[in-house]
Amino acid sequence: MLLLRGLVGFGVGGAPQSVTLYAEFLPSETRAKCVVAVEVFWVIGTCFEVLLALFVMPTMGWRWLLIFSAVPLAIFSLTCV
Repeated sequence: MLLLRGLVGFGVGGAPQSVTLYAEFLPSETRAKCVVAVEVFWVIGTCFEVLLALFVMPTMGWRWLLIFSAVPLAIFSLTCV
């Protein structure tokens, strides 16, 4: 359990660096718009997850929450092909 918690902390701690690396390779004229868009969608996703947990967890449990949480990623992955 400690190892898994450590891996989660490593992943969460590395998220801000991914935005920094993303911004580093963007053209300067679009950098601000793209970084703001990433941050806005991050917040929207977080709020969506909280609302999903409020409605799904009491009735269906954590397994269904995990399945429903993976649906937007699956849709995004299929549309990027």
